[in-house]
Amino acid sequence: MNGSVDATANSGSNGSSPVGSNRVRFGTGTTVKEFDWYHRWLEVAESAGCFELLTTGDSQSLWADPFISMAVAAERTVRPRIGITVSNPMTRHPAVVASSLVALQRLSGGRMFYALSSGDSALRNIGVRPARVAELEEFGRAVKGLCAGETVTWQGAELVLRWGSSPVPLWMGAEG
Repeated sequence: MNGSVDATANSGSNGSSPVGSNRVRFGTGTTVKEFDWYHRWLEVAESAGCFELLTTGDSQSLWADPFISMAVAAERTVRPRIGITVSNPMTRHPAVVASSLVALQRLSGGRMFYALSSGDSALRNIGVRPARVAELEEFGRAVKGLCAGETVTWQGAELVLRWGSSPVPLWMGAEG
């Protein structure tokens, strides 16, 4: 298990920074190839009691689908936040992502978050260029709005989730 310091180490649950907080939080993540192994990993990670965040990546050619992995995490854990770190706007449609996120937010009891970046191995493996900053922003706004129950415009089309909504925190990742 690889431990990592949560990027929101001094943040409150809403992402704000509480005055005088020096608390460091720990999270860990893995990539899923075998679900029997992942079940055991989740059990160990949660029972350790020190991880407030459990994550998996999004690279369709390398690992199992992250939305399926997060459904398993939602069902097999009760305390840590769970999330995908990171996904990209080039291999996913915002309405499909938002629908999955709303379902995961409900299934997890509000513990789900979603992180975006321009794309890395998921794109290199299929010959697609990384997302531009404007594409990241448009995609992120569309996903966040759809999860919150808003009607959004995506590439000229109006999108809405008609079955439900549940706000999901959206994080942005960067490299370079």
